[in-house]
Amino acid sequence: MQVDPSPREELSKDLFGQSHRLAVMVAVARAQNGRVNPTELARELDLAQSAFQAPMRDLVKSGLLIRESGGRRIQYVRQASKVWDWILEVDQGLAEREVRRTSVRSI
Repeated sequence: MQVDPSPREELSKDLFGQSHRLAVMVAVARAQNGRVNPTELARELDLAQSAFQAPMRDLVKSGLLIRESGGRRIQYVRQASKVWDWILEVDQGLAEREVRRTSVRSI
């Protein structure tokens, strides 16, 4: 049985060619201290870590994240960029469109 992609996954695929990059970037942008741990991120997004390894690797390669490892714990540290503001704006716009779409259906 195939599950239909969520609106966020569809938009992520349209923008980035990858289903989970938008969700990963939103989670990183919202991280209070700018740090994310892959295990905690997997739990938060309800995804296997393998589902977001490529987006994380690409964000490191682009300089938007720095990968730090201390002992057995890996963390990714968000770097200052207007990209993080933009990604939150994109996600907010998606949420607003979904609310409007849902309200139109209920009329």
